[in-house]
Amino acid sequence: MRREECDVAVIGAGPAGLAAAAAAAEKGVSVCLFEREEQAGGILKQCIHDGFGLIRYGEKLSGPEYAYRELQRFQKTPARLRTETFMTSVEKDGGGFLLTMIDREGILKYRVKAIVSACGCRERTDRQIRLQGPRPAGIFTAGQAQAYINLNGIMPARRCVILGSGDIGLIMARRLTLEGAEVAGVYEIKPEPAGLSRNIAQCLTDFSIPLHLSRTVTEVVGRDRLQGVYTEKVDSRFSPIPGTREFVACDTLILSVGLIPENDAFDLLNWEKDPVTSGPRVDSRGMTSVPGVFSCGNSLQVNDLVDYVSQSGETAGNAAAAYVRGDSGRQTVTVSAGNGIASLVPQRAETGGAPVDFFFRSRETLRGRRLSVTADGNEIFSRRYGIVRPPEMEKITVDTGRIPENARAIRFDLLEDPQANADSSEIDEADELVCIECPRGCRLRIGRFENGSVAVEGNGCPKGKRYGEEEMKNPRRVLTTSVKTVFGGQPRLSVRTDGGIPVSALTDAMKAAAKLTVSRETVPGDTIVKNFGGWGVDLIATSECRPESRRKI
Repeated sequence: MRREECDVAVIGAGPAGLAAAAAAAEKGVSVCLFEREEQAGGILKQCIHDGFGLIRYGEKLSGPEYAYRELQRFQKTPARLRTETFMTSVEKDGGGFLLTMIDREGILKYRVKAIVSACGCRERTDRQIRLQGPRPAGIFTAGQAQAYINLNGIMPARRCVILGSGDIGLIMARRLTLEGAEVAGVYEIKPEPAGLSRNIAQCLTDFSIPLHLSRTVTEVVGRDRLQGVYTEKVDSRFSPIPGTREFVACDTLILSVGLIPENDAFDLLNWEKDPVTSGPRVDSRGMTSVPGVFSCGNSLQVNDLVDYVSQSGETAGNAAAAYVRGDSGRQTVTVSAGNGIASLVPQRAETGGAPVDFFFRSRETLRGRRLSVTADGNEIFSRRYGIVRPPEMEKITVDTGRIPENARAIRFDLLEDPQANADSSEIDEADELVCIECPRGCRLRIGRFENGSVAVEGNGCPKGKRYGEEEMKNPRRVLTTSVKTVFGGQPRLSVRTDGGIPVSALTDAMKAAAKLTVSRETVPGDTIVKNFGGWGVDLIATSECRPESRRKI
């Protein structure tokens, strides 16, 4: 049996794992990054839409572009990457840990001093929700449908229903529409959307796709292939309301019904778990209740921004390297979620050290609130919010130097604060829209005057003002799609325009892209077509394309 060792093992080479491995290696410890798939990058490889990297890189990148940049950083370090290697178990071994791995050559035992869990998350399937009827062909998770279209150019639907309004479901509603499918509607069991406001705007509103709230799919119909679904309205307890049953004809049902952090193998260590996030409880360095085991990214908690995933990876990687070198960290204090707070990470914080980033979600949509952070009842941080929504993770930075060393607990509360929701609008009549320029998704009020000028209110940054003005005059969107290649192992290459094209031209742009075939090697940023379609923008590659590439669903 083969045996190897290193200082830090990072499990999972998605954005969190790449950042963690690079950070740890840059600290001078030996690092091995394990990935069960053929390529690093995680789910980002198939997320060809843009919107990634706004915080980390200050640009709107597609998923493959973001992964490419993270991989480039990793490759500059001495850390080792082992792909097609799957961890089956982990156990304590003296002062470290023993990992059992399986690769193409068989079983491999790896002894390490510290571990970073960056395994990401998995989608809930039709077997994990209350859905009656048979299981004919035509039922996919949103991620499965995304892989079929974006990586392999296979259309899974002609007319579909999307169950769940999470971000990936919204993005697939747009993607399927652009590819020519009809999206009959998006059905959400809760009374408010589960995805970001900017995705509601650019994925549903742009294409007039109906969103049905407090209504869910309760039964599927069909034998060999799905023929349709029954939907019903639900009450406050999510129970179907009699008399509201409706049949919707469709050949495909796309499920976007939640994500589950992937931590099954690590449960063998009996670490403490958070019942809300379904991930482990961690301190401000990302260390779990098991000394030497760290967690980050979507295996810690489901994030709505990849930028935060990478940040948590860096935090865990740096801490793992410090642990290997004998730094056990400072004293910690328990952090608890109070009024209005659904989830809160980290659940423990070091005192008297560097500032700590906390991430929280509200229990429900709340307006006019003040976040109060107290240590043993004494307020150490405060911030006003005009509105907070459960889908939108909030981040704050707290100076732990303000936490007394003998503090017993820190508490987060969202308190009512009328001043946080004061309306100082000077526009009498206005159109309302959601800004899609950054993750904040600001609600804009747009006033149009007889002289042709436009006034914008509600924007949190200058980009929002420019977006509001342009949206009233000439709405434009970046087109993200994939085109054919001549390489059998990689049948599709993800591409995007390097600027916006008129919304009215998106259908024509998709037809033009469908005629293209790439026959040369590319890296992200390479120009595929100059002045694409005459719209004054170039069509550029957003991922690598190589003859030896191998990709599978």
